[in-house]
Amino acid sequence: MNQADIWLTSEQFPLFIQALVAYPIPLPTDYLQTAVQQDNGFCIQIRSHESTKVFMARLFAALGCFEQIA
Repeated sequence: MNQADIWLTSEQFPLFIQALVAYPIPLPTDYLQTAVQQDNGFCIQIRSHESTKVFMARLFAALGCFEQIA
């Protein structure tokens, strides 16, 4: 089981989610994502039962979407 807690601004949130879902390997069936709005952003918790290598690659690819718009 893999888990990540990520804080994103309100502007980053939709870009991150879109990039996460667009990753070439489909999300696993045992996947949970929650988002709680806090101040000017969101705290996102992701839990996934898949290879750690795939989980990290998907997460880093989604976070990499911010480099493309910077």
